[in-house]
Amino acid sequence: MSNLFANLLIVLVLGLPFVHRAISAQSHTIYPKTIYSGENVLIIHSSKGIERVTLSPTSNVLLTSWPGLISGCPDSVQVGLRVNSITTDEAVIVTVYECDGSFSSQTILAEDWTIRHEYTGYVEIGRDTCLECFVESTSQRVLDSIVVAHPSLGVVIDERRYRDHYRVRSGVPFRYRICYQPEKEESVTDTVYLHFQRDEPNGGYDAYVIRKPITLQAKLPTDTLPKRPLKPELPPLYDPTTFRNIVIPTAESLEKGKYFYGNYVVVGNIAGYGLAEGVSLFGGGVFVPELIDRLYVGTFGGKYEFLHADNLRFAVGGLYAFSSSEDSDISTFAPYLVGSYGDRRDRVTMALGYGLKQHVTSLKTFNRNALTLALGGNTTIARGWKLAAEGYIIESSGITPLFVTARHFTENFAFDFGLGFDLTKGSGILFKDAFSGEIIKLSMAPILSAMWIF
Repeated sequence: MSNLFANLLIVLVLGLPFVHRAISAQSHTIYPKTIYSGENVLIIHSSKGIERVTLSPTSNVLLTSWPGLISGCPDSVQVGLRVNSITTDEAVIVTVYECDGSFSSQTILAEDWTIRHEYTGYVEIGRDTCLECFVESTSQRVLDSIVVAHPSLGVVIDERRYRDHYRVRSGVPFRYRICYQPEKEESVTDTVYLHFQRDEPNGGYDAYVIRKPITLQAKLPTDTLPKRPLKPELPPLYDPTTFRNIVIPTAESLEKGKYFYGNYVVVGNIAGYGLAEGVSLFGGGVFVPELIDRLYVGTFGGKYEFLHADNLRFAVGGLYAFSSSEDSDISTFAPYLVGSYGDRRDRVTMALGYGLKQHVTSLKTFNRNALTLALGGNTTIARGWKLAAEGYIIESSGITPLFVTARHFTENFAFDFGLGFDLTKGSGILFKDAFSGEIIKLSMAPILSAMWIF
Protein backbone atom coordinates (compact mmCIF):
# COMPACT_ATOMS: atom_id res chain seq x y z
CA MET A 1 0.00 0.00 0.00
CA SER A 2 2.88 2.38 0.68
CA ASN A 3 4.07 2.04 -2.93
CA LEU A 4 0.54 2.65 -4.19
CA PHE A 5 0.10 5.84 -2.19
CA ALA A 6 3.62 7.05 -3.05
CA ASN A 7 2.88 6.58 -6.76
CA LEU A 8 -0.48 8.34 -6.43
CA LEU A 9 1.09 11.28 -4.61
CA ILE A 10 3.78 11.63 -7.29
CA VAL A 11 1.18 11.45 -10.08
CA LEU A 12 -1.01 13.96 -8.17
CA VAL A 13 0.71 16.97 -9.68
CA LEU A 14 2.23 16.04 -13.00
CA GLY A 15 1.72 17.79 -16.30
CA LEU A 16 2.65 18.33 -19.91
CA PRO A 17 0.55 19.97 -22.60
CA PHE A 18 0.88 18.76 -26.14
CA VAL A 19 -0.61 21.97 -27.43
CA HIS A 20 1.34 24.60 -29.27
CA ARG A 21 0.65 27.57 -31.50
CA ALA A 22 2.51 28.73 -34.58
CA ILE A 23 2.87 32.53 -34.73
CA SER A 24 3.59 34.16 -38.07
CA ALA A 25 6.25 36.83 -38.08
CA GLN A 26 4.86 40.27 -38.87
CA SER A 27 6.69 43.55 -39.32
CA HIS A 28 3.70 45.71 -38.31
CA THR A 29 1.89 46.01 -34.98
CA ILE A 30 -1.72 46.90 -34.16
CA TYR A 31 -2.92 48.27 -30.82
CA PRO A 32 -5.17 47.34 -29.15
CA LYS A 33 -5.35 43.59 -29.87
CA THR A 34 -9.04 43.55 -28.86
CA ILE A 35 -11.92 45.79 -29.91
CA TYR A 36 -14.62 46.72 -27.40
CA SER A 37 -18.30 47.58 -27.46
CA GLY A 38 -18.68 51.19 -28.63
CA GLU A 39 -15.95 53.42 -30.03
CA ASN A 40 -12.42 52.13 -30.75
CA VAL A 41 -9.23 53.59 -32.20
CA LEU A 42 -6.75 51.16 -33.80
CA ILE A 43 -3.15 52.39 -34.07
CA ILE A 44 -1.22 50.61 -36.85
CA HIS A 45 2.57 50.94 -36.80
CA SER A 46 5.25 49.73 -39.24
CA SER A 47 8.96 50.51 -39.24
CA LYS A 48 8.94 49.95 -43.04
CA GLY A 49 6.36 52.68 -43.64
CA ILE A 50 2.70 52.21 -44.58
CA GLU A 51 1.54 52.51 -48.19
CA ARG A 52 -2.15 51.63 -47.68
CA VAL A 53 -4.50 49.80 -45.31
CA THR A 54 -7.64 47.77 -46.07
CA LEU A 55 -10.22 46.67 -43.50
CA SER A 56 -12.86 43.92 -43.67
CA PRO A 57 -15.24 44.22 -40.68
CA THR A 58 -18.12 41.90 -39.76
CA SER A 59 -21.72 43.17 -39.94
CA ASN A 60 -21.88 44.77 -36.48
CA VAL A 61 -18.53 46.60 -36.75
CA LEU A 62 -18.69 50.01 -38.47
CA LEU A 63 -15.77 52.10 -39.74
CA THR A 64 -16.01 55.63 -38.30
CA SER A 65 -12.69 56.94 -39.63
CA TRP A 66 -9.82 55.61 -41.72
CA PRO A 67 -6.70 57.12 -43.33
CA GLY A 68 -7.94 56.94 -46.94
CA LEU A 69 -5.21 57.60 -49.50
CA ILE A 70 -1.85 57.53 -47.71
CA SER A 71 1.16 59.49 -48.96
CA GLY A 72 4.70 59.85 -47.69
CA CYS A 73 4.96 56.32 -46.20
CA PRO A 74 4.17 57.27 -42.56
CA ASP A 75 5.21 54.76 -39.88
CA SER A 76 1.78 54.85 -38.18
CA VAL A 77 -1.89 55.50 -39.02
CA GLN A 78 -5.15 55.39 -37.04
CA VAL A 79 -8.48 53.73 -37.80
CA GLY A 80 -11.77 54.44 -36.00
CA LEU A 81 -14.29 51.62 -35.38
CA ARG A 82 -17.62 51.25 -33.61
CA VAL A 83 -18.73 47.82 -32.31
CA ASN A 84 -22.54 47.69 -32.08
CA SER A 85 -22.87 44.15 -30.64
CA ILE A 86 -20.76 42.04 -28.31
CA THR A 87 -23.02 38.99 -28.00
CA THR A 88 -22.17 37.86 -31.54
CA ASP A 89 -18.79 36.96 -32.98
CA GLU A 90 -17.49 40.27 -34.29
CA ALA A 91 -14.06 41.05 -35.77
CA VAL A 92 -12.17 43.14 -38.31
CA ILE A 93 -9.46 41.87 -40.67
CA VAL A 94 -6.72 44.49 -41.13
CA THR A 95 -4.38 44.14 -44.14
CA VAL A 96 -1.31 46.40 -44.08
CA TYR A 97 0.62 47.09 -47.32
CA GLU A 98 4.12 48.32 -46.47
CA CYS A 99 6.39 50.57 -48.49
CA ASP A 100 8.87 47.79 -49.31
CA GLY A 101 6.13 45.90 -51.21
CA SER A 102 5.30 43.40 -48.46
CA PHE A 103 1.87 42.99 -46.89
CA SER A 104 0.24 40.91 -44.13
CA SER A 105 -3.11 40.61 -42.36
CA GLN A 106 -4.28 40.41 -38.75
CA THR A 107 -7.70 39.58 -37.33
CA ILE A 108 -8.72 41.75 -34.38
CA LEU A 109 -11.52 40.10 -32.38
CA ALA A 110 -14.18 41.77 -30.27
CA GLU A 111 -14.69 40.74 -26.66
CA ASP A 112 -17.11 37.85 -26.29
CA TRP A 113 -19.99 37.95 -23.80
CA THR A 114 -23.01 35.92 -22.81
CA ILE A 115 -25.86 37.85 -21.14
CA ARG A 116 -29.08 36.20 -19.97
CA HIS A 117 -32.17 37.39 -18.08
CA GLU A 118 -34.78 35.02 -16.66
CA TYR A 119 -38.32 35.29 -18.05
CA THR A 120 -40.88 36.24 -15.34
CA GLY A 121 -44.18 36.47 -17.20
CA TYR A 122 -46.70 38.97 -15.82
CA VAL A 123 -45.74 40.68 -12.54
CA GLU A 124 -48.52 41.30 -10.01
CA ILE A 125 -49.02 44.87 -8.80
CA GLY A 126 -47.67 45.37 -5.28
CA ARG A 127 -45.43 42.32 -5.44
CA ASP A 128 -41.65 42.76 -5.46
CA THR A 129 -40.19 40.57 -8.23
CA CYS A 130 -36.50 40.12 -9.03
CA LEU A 131 -35.14 38.72 -12.29
CA GLU A 132 -32.12 36.46 -11.97
CA CYS A 133 -29.50 37.66 -14.48
CA PHE A 134 -25.90 36.89 -15.30
CA VAL A 135 -23.10 38.01 -17.59
CA GLU A 136 -20.19 35.73 -18.56
CA SER A 137 -16.96 36.02 -20.59
CA THR A 138 -14.13 33.63 -21.46
CA SER A 139 -11.58 36.09 -20.03
CA GLN A 140 -11.36 37.96 -16.74
CA ARG A 141 -12.97 41.43 -16.81
CA VAL A 142 -13.30 44.43 -14.47
CA LEU A 143 -16.86 45.71 -13.89
CA ASP A 144 -17.40 49.25 -12.58
CA SER A 145 -21.20 49.36 -12.23
CA ILE A 146 -24.59 48.14 -13.49
CA VAL A 147 -27.15 50.89 -14.13
CA VAL A 148 -30.83 50.95 -15.12
CA ALA A 149 -32.59 54.30 -15.58
CA HIS A 150 -36.28 53.51 -14.97
CA PRO A 151 -37.36 54.63 -11.45
CA SER A 152 -39.39 51.45 -10.86
CA LEU A 153 -36.37 49.20 -11.44
CA GLY A 154 -33.42 48.54 -9.15
CA VAL A 155 -30.17 46.57 -9.44
CA VAL A 156 -29.00 44.18 -6.70
CA ILE A 157 -25.44 42.77 -6.87
CA ASP A 158 -24.60 40.04 -4.36
CA GLU A 159 -20.94 39.77 -5.38
CA ARG A 160 -18.44 41.52 -3.09
CA ARG A 161 -16.61 44.58 -4.40
CA TYR A 162 -12.83 44.45 -4.84
CA ARG A 163 -11.62 47.96 -4.01
CA ASP A 164 -13.84 50.18 -6.19
CA HIS A 165 -14.95 47.57 -8.74
CA TYR A 166 -16.17 44.00 -9.27
CA ARG A 167 -14.26 41.09 -10.80
CA VAL A 168 -15.89 39.01 -13.52
CA ARG A 169 -13.84 35.80 -13.45
CA SER A 170 -13.05 33.84 -16.59
CA GLY A 171 -15.78 31.32 -17.42
CA VAL A 172 -17.72 32.06 -14.20
CA PRO A 173 -21.18 33.69 -14.41
CA PHE A 174 -21.36 37.08 -12.65
CA ARG A 175 -24.85 37.16 -11.14
CA TYR A 176 -27.04 40.17 -10.47
CA ARG A 177 -30.78 40.85 -10.08
CA ILE A 178 -33.15 43.41 -11.59
CA CYS A 179 -35.92 44.06 -9.04
CA TYR A 180 -39.34 45.56 -9.86
CA GLN A 181 -42.35 46.44 -7.67
CA PRO A 182 -45.10 47.92 -9.85
CA GLU A 183 -47.77 50.23 -8.44
CA LYS A 184 -49.99 50.31 -11.51
CA GLU A 185 -50.79 48.31 -14.60
CA GLU A 186 -48.02 49.09 -17.05
CA SER A 187 -45.40 47.76 -19.44
CA VAL A 188 -41.83 48.83 -18.66
CA THR A 189 -39.16 48.71 -21.35
CA ASP A 190 -35.67 49.86 -20.49
CA THR A 191 -32.00 49.01 -21.00
CA VAL A 192 -29.51 47.63 -18.49
CA TYR A 193 -26.08 49.25 -18.85
CA LEU A 194 -22.99 47.33 -17.67
CA HIS A 195 -19.91 49.57 -17.41
CA PHE A 196 -16.55 47.78 -17.83
CA GLN A 197 -12.91 48.88 -17.81
CA ARG A 198 -10.82 48.27 -20.95
CA ASP A 199 -7.75 46.04 -20.61
CA GLU A 200 -6.18 48.04 -23.46
CA PRO A 201 -7.28 51.71 -23.37
CA ASN A 202 -7.08 53.40 -26.78
CA GLY A 203 -7.82 56.75 -28.38
CA GLY A 204 -8.85 58.29 -25.06
CA TYR A 205 -11.31 55.46 -24.33
CA ASP A 206 -10.61 53.56 -21.08
CA ALA A 207 -14.10 52.14 -20.44
CA TYR A 208 -16.96 50.67 -22.44
CA VAL A 209 -20.62 49.78 -21.99
CA ILE A 210 -22.57 46.68 -22.95
CA ARG A 211 -26.35 46.87 -23.09
CA LYS A 212 -29.19 44.43 -22.44
CA PRO A 213 -32.82 45.42 -23.18
CA ILE A 214 -35.40 44.50 -20.54
CA THR A 215 -39.22 44.42 -20.65
CA LEU A 216 -41.58 43.86 -17.70
CA GLN A 217 -45.39 43.81 -17.67
CA ALA A 218 -47.53 44.49 -14.58
CA LYS A 219 -51.09 43.21 -14.23
CA LEU A 220 -53.72 43.35 -11.48
CA PRO A 221 -53.82 40.18 -9.31
CA THR A 222 -57.50 39.75 -10.32
CA ASP A 223 -56.71 39.81 -14.01
CA THR A 224 -58.95 37.24 -15.69
CA LEU A 225 -56.63 36.84 -18.65
CA PRO A 226 -54.82 33.48 -18.66
CA LYS A 227 -51.43 33.96 -17.09
CA ARG A 228 -48.35 32.67 -18.81
CA PRO A 229 -46.45 30.25 -16.59
CA LEU A 230 -43.12 31.25 -15.15
CA LYS A 231 -40.19 29.88 -17.10
CA PRO A 232 -37.15 30.58 -14.96
CA GLU A 233 -33.83 29.93 -16.62
CA LEU A 234 -31.48 28.41 -14.09
CA PRO A 235 -28.03 29.97 -14.05
CA PRO A 236 -25.19 27.63 -15.05
CA LEU A 237 -23.68 25.42 -12.35
CA TYR A 238 -19.94 24.74 -12.69
CA ASP A 239 -17.67 22.20 -11.02
CA PRO A 240 -15.90 24.09 -8.17
CA THR A 241 -12.86 21.74 -8.28
CA THR A 242 -11.58 22.38 -11.82
CA PHE A 243 -8.04 22.86 -10.47
CA ARG A 244 -7.80 19.02 -10.59
CA ASN A 245 -9.05 16.26 -12.90
CA ILE A 246 -9.49 13.25 -10.56
CA VAL A 247 -6.08 12.94 -8.92
CA ILE A 248 -3.76 14.86 -11.25
CA PRO A 249 -3.99 18.66 -11.21
CA THR A 250 -5.05 20.77 -14.15
CA ALA A 251 -3.16 23.93 -15.13
CA GLU A 252 -5.90 26.08 -13.56
CA SER A 253 -4.93 27.60 -10.22
CA LEU A 254 -7.13 27.78 -7.14
CA GLU A 255 -8.75 31.23 -6.89
CA LYS A 256 -6.86 33.68 -4.65
CA GLY A 257 -8.04 33.50 -1.03
CA LYS A 258 -9.93 30.21 -1.48
CA TYR A 259 -9.27 27.00 0.51
CA PHE A 260 -10.06 23.39 -0.29
CA TYR A 261 -10.08 20.12 1.66
CA GLY A 262 -10.29 16.72 0.01
CA ASN A 263 -10.43 13.10 1.09
CA TYR A 264 -9.48 10.12 -1.09
CA VAL A 265 -10.59 6.55 -0.25
CA VAL A 266 -11.20 7.50 3.44
CA VAL A 267 -7.53 7.46 4.58
CA GLY A 268 -5.98 10.01 2.18
CA ASN A 269 -6.31 13.72 2.99
CA ILE A 270 -5.25 16.83 1.06
CA ALA A 271 -5.81 20.57 1.55
CA GLY A 272 -4.80 23.66 -0.41
CA TYR A 273 -4.88 27.46 -0.49
CA GLY A 274 -4.90 30.06 -3.27
CA LEU A 275 -1.96 32.19 -2.15
CA ALA A 276 -2.06 34.71 -5.02
CA GLU A 277 -3.37 35.03 -8.58
CA GLY A 278 -2.06 31.89 -10.31
CA VAL A 279 -0.25 30.54 -7.21
CA SER A 280 -1.55 27.57 -5.17
CA LEU A 281 -0.10 25.67 -2.21
CA PHE A 282 -1.23 22.23 -1.08
CA GLY A 283 -0.31 19.50 1.38
CA GLY A 284 -1.71 16.30 2.79
CA GLY A 285 -0.98 12.81 3.95
CA VAL A 286 -2.04 9.39 5.14
CA PHE A 287 -1.84 8.00 8.67
CA VAL A 288 -2.47 4.34 9.52
CA PRO A 289 -1.55 3.39 13.14
CA GLU A 290 0.83 0.52 13.96
CA LEU A 291 -1.89 -1.60 15.55
CA ILE A 292 -3.36 -1.97 12.02
CA ASP A 293 -0.34 -1.68 9.70
CA ARG A 294 2.10 1.19 10.15
CA LEU A 295 1.99 3.64 7.25
CA TYR A 296 2.69 7.37 7.24
CA VAL A 297 2.63 9.54 4.12
CA GLY A 298 3.15 13.30 4.04
CA THR A 299 3.34 15.66 1.09
CA PHE A 300 3.69 19.38 0.39
CA GLY A 301 3.88 21.28 -2.89
CA GLY A 302 2.89 24.24 -4.99
CA LYS A 303 1.73 25.18 -8.48
CA TYR A 304 2.19 28.35 -10.55
CA GLU A 305 -0.03 29.07 -13.56
CA PHE A 306 2.24 31.05 -15.88
CA LEU A 307 0.04 31.24 -18.99
CA HIS A 308 -3.71 31.66 -19.53
CA ALA A 309 -4.76 32.37 -23.12
CA ASP A 310 -8.48 31.77 -23.70
CA ASN A 311 -8.98 28.00 -23.19
CA LEU A 312 -5.27 27.18 -23.03
CA ARG A 313 -3.43 27.10 -19.68
CA PHE A 314 0.07 26.11 -18.56
CA ALA A 315 1.44 25.62 -15.05
CA VAL A 316 4.61 24.38 -13.35
CA GLY A 317 5.21 23.23 -9.81
CA GLY A 318 6.90 20.85 -7.46
CA LEU A 319 6.00 18.24 -4.86
CA TYR A 320 7.90 16.80 -1.91
CA ALA A 321 6.55 13.57 -0.41
CA PHE A 322 7.71 11.24 2.37
CA SER A 323 6.32 7.80 3.17
CA SER A 324 7.24 5.40 5.95
CA SER A 325 6.16 1.79 6.37
CA GLU A 326 7.48 -1.36 8.02
CA ASP A 327 9.41 -2.22 4.84
CA SER A 328 11.04 1.08 3.90
CA ASP A 329 11.14 4.86 4.06
CA ILE A 330 10.80 6.72 0.74
CA SER A 331 11.40 10.42 0.11
CA THR A 332 10.45 11.92 -3.25
CA PHE A 333 10.84 15.27 -4.95
CA ALA A 334 8.90 15.66 -8.20
CA PRO A 335 9.06 18.77 -10.42
CA TYR A 336 6.27 18.83 -12.98
CA LEU A 337 4.73 20.63 -15.92
CA VAL A 338 1.01 20.57 -16.71
CA GLY A 339 -1.08 21.89 -19.59
CA SER A 340 -4.86 22.03 -20.00
CA TYR A 341 -7.19 22.93 -22.85
CA GLY A 342 -10.88 23.65 -22.39
CA ASP A 343 -13.14 25.41 -19.92
CA ARG A 344 -14.83 24.59 -16.62
CA ARG A 345 -17.43 22.42 -18.39
CA ASP A 346 -15.11 20.31 -20.54
CA ARG A 347 -11.32 20.05 -20.34
CA VAL A 348 -8.39 17.79 -21.27
CA THR A 349 -5.11 17.81 -19.34
CA MET A 350 -1.65 16.39 -20.06
CA ALA A 351 1.02 16.10 -17.42
CA LEU A 352 4.69 15.20 -17.22
CA GLY A 353 6.77 14.88 -14.06
CA TYR A 354 9.99 13.32 -12.85
CA GLY A 355 10.15 11.74 -9.41
CA LEU A 356 13.54 11.75 -7.67
CA LYS A 357 13.06 8.96 -5.12
CA GLN A 358 15.34 7.67 -2.36
CA HIS A 359 14.53 4.35 -0.67
CA VAL A 360 15.88 3.48 2.78
CA THR A 361 15.44 -0.12 3.97
CA SER A 362 16.97 -2.11 6.80
CA LEU A 363 19.47 -3.60 4.30
CA LYS A 364 20.46 -0.73 2.02
CA THR A 365 19.77 2.75 0.68
CA PHE A 366 19.22 3.28 -3.04
CA ASN A 367 17.67 5.70 -5.56
CA ARG A 368 14.94 4.79 -8.01
CA ASN A 369 13.83 7.73 -10.14
CA ALA A 370 10.74 7.58 -12.33
CA LEU A 371 9.35 9.58 -15.25
CA THR A 372 5.54 9.79 -15.22
CA LEU A 373 3.22 10.80 -18.06
CA ALA A 374 -0.49 11.35 -17.43
CA LEU A 375 -3.48 12.19 -19.60
CA GLY A 376 -6.92 13.05 -18.26
CA GLY A 377 -10.16 14.76 -19.10
CA ASN A 378 -13.64 15.51 -17.84
CA THR A 379 -16.93 16.56 -19.41
CA THR A 380 -20.25 17.89 -18.09
CA ILE A 381 -23.15 15.56 -18.94
CA ALA A 382 -25.97 17.27 -16.97
CA ARG A 383 -26.49 20.02 -14.43
CA GLY A 384 -24.33 19.05 -11.44
CA TRP A 385 -22.85 15.93 -13.09
CA LYS A 386 -19.57 15.10 -14.85
CA LEU A 387 -17.69 12.10 -16.17
CA ALA A 388 -13.91 12.04 -15.66
CA ALA A 389 -11.06 9.72 -16.62
CA GLU A 390 -7.28 9.72 -16.42
CA GLY A 391 -4.45 7.29 -17.17
CA TYR A 392 -0.76 7.10 -16.27
CA ILE A 393 2.47 5.68 -17.63
CA ILE A 394 4.91 5.33 -14.70
CA GLU A 395 8.49 4.35 -15.55
CA SER A 396 9.72 1.07 -14.02
CA SER A 397 6.56 0.64 -11.92
CA GLY A 398 5.12 -2.36 -13.76
CA ILE A 399 1.61 -0.90 -13.64
CA THR A 400 -0.49 1.26 -15.99
CA PRO A 401 -3.31 2.76 -13.88
CA LEU A 402 -6.57 4.05 -15.35
CA PHE A 403 -9.20 5.84 -13.23
CA VAL A 404 -12.80 6.41 -14.35
CA THR A 405 -15.32 8.26 -12.16
CA ALA A 406 -18.67 9.99 -12.15
CA ARG A 407 -18.78 13.30 -10.26
CA HIS A 408 -21.70 15.02 -8.58
CA PHE A 409 -21.09 18.65 -7.62
CA THR A 410 -22.72 21.73 -6.12
CA GLU A 411 -21.33 25.28 -5.92
CA ASN A 412 -18.76 24.33 -3.22
CA PHE A 413 -18.67 20.50 -3.04
CA ALA A 414 -17.75 17.62 -5.36
CA PHE A 415 -18.03 13.85 -4.83
CA ASP A 416 -16.39 11.26 -7.13
CA PHE A 417 -17.17 7.55 -7.29
CA GLY A 418 -15.77 5.07 -9.77
CA LEU A 419 -13.14 2.42 -10.41
CA GLY A 420 -9.39 2.20 -10.87
CA PHE A 421 -7.93 -0.36 -13.29
CA ASP A 422 -4.46 -1.71 -14.03
CA LEU A 423 -4.14 -2.06 -17.81
CA THR A 424 -0.92 -4.10 -17.65
CA LYS A 425 -1.57 -7.64 -18.89
CA GLY A 426 -1.12 -10.37 -16.32
CA SER A 427 -0.42 -8.02 -13.43
CA GLY A 428 -2.30 -6.36 -10.65
CA ILE A 429 -1.77 -3.68 -8.07
CA LEU A 430 -0.15 -5.16 -4.96
CA PHE A 431 -0.73 -3.39 -1.65
CA LYS A 432 -1.45 -4.02 2.01
CA ASP A 433 -5.01 -3.51 3.17
CA ALA A 434 -4.85 -0.73 5.76
CA PHE A 435 -7.51 -2.41 7.91
CA SER A 436 -6.59 -6.10 7.74
CA GLY A 437 -2.84 -5.94 7.01
CA GLU A 438 -3.23 -8.64 4.30
CA ILE A 439 -1.46 -8.53 0.92
CA ILE A 440 -4.02 -7.96 -1.83
CA LYS A 441 -3.54 -8.14 -5.60
CA LEU A 442 -6.16 -6.19 -7.52
CA SER A 443 -6.59 -5.37 -11.19
CA MET A 444 -9.62 -3.25 -10.27
CA ALA A 445 -10.33 -1.16 -7.16
CA PRO A 446 -12.98 1.37 -6.07
CA ILE A 447 -12.21 5.10 -6.25
CA LEU A 448 -13.99 7.47 -3.84
CA SER A 449 -13.24 11.10 -3.12
CA ALA A 450 -14.94 14.15 -1.64
CA MET A 451 -13.78 17.77 -1.88
CA TRP A 452 -15.01 20.99 -0.27
CA ILE A 453 -14.22 24.60 -1.31
CA PHE A 454 -14.25 27.42 1.26
